[in-house]
Amino acid sequence: MRRQNCTFLLILAVLLFGMLSAPVYAADEKPDATRSDAAPEDWKFALSFYVWMPDIETTTASGHELEITFSDILDNLDMTLMTSFGARKDKWTFMTDVVYLHLNYSDNINIGSLLKVTDPHMKNLIVSPVASYEIMGGEKGSLQLLAGARYLWIEIGADIETRPPPLPPKKTDDDADGDGWDGIVGVRGRLNLTDRWFMPYRLDVGTGDSDKTWQAMSGFGYKFDKVKVLAIYRYMKWDFGNDSPMDDLKVYGPMVGAIYTF
Repeated sequence: MRRQNCTFLLILAVLLFGMLSAPVYAADEKPDATRSDAAPEDWKFALSFYVWMPDIETTTASGHELEITFSDILDNLDMTLMTSFGARKDKWTFMTDVVYLHLNYSDNINIGSLLKVTDPHMKNLIVSPVASYEIMGGEKGSLQLLAGARYLWIEIGADIETRPPPLPPKKTDDDADGDGWDGIVGVRGRLNLTDRWFMPYRLDVGTGDSDKTWQAMSGFGYKFDKVKVLAIYRYMKWDFGNDSPMDDLKVYGPMVGAIYTF
């Protein structure tokens, strides 16, 4: 991992925000593009699992720039779970996305000659409930308006060793946690390229505990009988307030996943 003039808390925060936001294309956009709008539709459900492989760039409030690649994240990953569940009836779709991430940073971090950070770690949970309503649909694809929220819980910590001469080193366990909400609105849908191939897309913006956040993503999917596979490129950005150690954050990279419908 590249080291800049920042503390381990900033490194963990960047890792966290990058992976947290990983998810959200949940369910099938339109189970049957040829159905009649006059006929009521039964409930359709979808369960998905996915992996996002992002690079992360951020500028700290003090002006330092930091970049972390996906290989850096993978080297320090202890456990992760990325999944979503969706339900659709008629023109309404409801889905919830859940991401859990646990990182353990293996290397020690020296901050000057008097402070050493060992065993930095981070846990986080994000839950994103979203509802969308279809305003256009047919054989060529669909367009939905969406609104929802994103809840974020973070726990970060490490062992801090101070070495004030001529006293012996002193080691303490430093942990902290916090949570926050952002509301989001946007559009989502898909373009049907053939009977099997389709192009999903999504664009949303939001605010709340961050000053502004937005994301855009699109790619390709292939439909089997009950399973769909996706390959998507996703870009996300946050602008934070003055009380944040980060001025802005960009997370971007490919995402692959599978959706099971029933």
